[in-house]
Amino acid sequence: MPTISDLRLSDADRDEAVSVLGQHHALGRLSLDEFNERVDAAYR
Repeated sequence: MPTISDLRLSDADRDEAVSVLGQHHALGRLSLDEFNERVDAAYR
């Protein structure tokens, strides 16, 4: 059985996650550093 780290998201799922992260960054909920770290993680 695959573990969570073995599961892969589709490109559309990643793009949606990055879009939501961008919205939270724009609202001041995420610093630029935190935003960048999470975007990098989303595309790994």
